[in-house]
Amino acid sequence: LCETDPFNQWDAAQQFASQVMLELIAADSIENSAEVEGMLAAWGALLADDQIEAAMLAEMLALPDEDYLAEMCTPVDVHKIHAVREFLREQLATRFEQRFKALYEASQQSGDYEITPQAVGQRRLKNMCLSYLTQLGKPDYFELARQQFEAADNMTDQFSSLRAVKDDDNATRAQMLDAFYKQWQDEPLVLNKWFGVQAESDAPNALDDIIKLAEHPAFNIKNPNRVRSLLGPLQSNTRAFHEPSGRGYAFYADKIIELDSLNPLTASRLVDALLGWKKLTPELGELMKQQIQRIQQKPDLSDDVAEKLAASLGQE
Repeated sequence: LCETDPFNQWDAAQQFASQVMLELIAADSIENSAEVEGMLAAWGALLADDQIEAAMLAEMLALPDEDYLAEMCTPVDVHKIHAVREFLREQLATRFEQRFKALYEASQQSGDYEITPQAVGQRRLKNMCLSYLTQLGKPDYFELARQQFEAADNMTDQFSSLRAVKDDDNATRAQMLDAFYKQWQDEPLVLNKWFGVQAESDAPNALDDIIKLAEHPAFNIKNPNRVRSLLGPLQSNTRAFHEPSGRGYAFYADKIIELDSLNPLTASRLVDALLGWKKLTPELGELMKQQIQRIQQKPDLSDDVAEKLAASLGQE
C-alpha cells in the first residue's frame, strides 16, 4: 500500500484484502496469522494517514464483498466466505476501535445539510466507522447509532444508522425499525429501503423475520419494486438464503412460484439466484437443486422461467 495515487491505493488495498481472505477461506480454520497481522498493519497505516480524503478512506475500509470472493472459489462455501469476512471485520473493529471512534467524531458536521464532495465524503466515512463500531456489539455504540438516527437531518445518516444495527437482535434495533416505518410508511420508495435493510440482516433469526415480512400489510407481491426490495437483498444474505436446512431456498422458491402466475417477468429475473447451484458445496447445491425441480412442477410455468431452470439442470 505504498502507492500515492488514490485509485491505485484503493485497488492495492482491495487486492491485499482479497488475497488474505482467500487464504483464510482455503485454510482449515479461521484464526489470526502473519497474513492477517500484515493486513491489520496496512489498514492501521491507512487510518493514520491524514492526507487521504474522507471519501477515499471510506472506500478503502470496505472489505471485498462475499459475491466477489465467491467468484474466485470452487466450490463456493458461502458460509466459510461469510465467516472469514465477519472475522476480519471484527479484527479491524477491535484493533482500531479508538481510531474509528475518533474518526466518527471528527466527521460530524454542523450547520445545514450539504451535498458538496467534501460533505458527502465525511458522511460516508462517518457511517463506515459507525458500522465497524457496532460490529463490536457494545451497548454504547448502539446508543451512538440511535442518537444519530434521531438527530439525522438527511436520509443518508438516518438509514446508515439503521444499517449499522441491522445484524443484532436487540431493543435498539427494534425501536429504530419501528420508528423508521412510522415515519416513512406513506413513502413507497423509502419503505422499500425498510424492507431491504431487514432482508440484509445477519441477525440469528433473520430468515424467520424475512418470512414474516412477506406477510406484512405493507408487502404486496403484485408490486415488483416491493418484491425486489425483499427478495433482492435476500439473495446475498448468507445466513438467511443459504440456511443449512434449505428453508431459505424453499421460501424463495415459494415466492417464485407465486410470482410466476402474477408477473412472469419479475419471476424470470429473480429465479437467476437459484441457477448457480452447481457452484455451491454439494450439500447446499443439492438443496437448491431440489427447489428448482419443485418450481418446474408448477402447472403452466412461464416459458422464460422454465427455460432457465431446464438449462441449469442440463435438460433439453
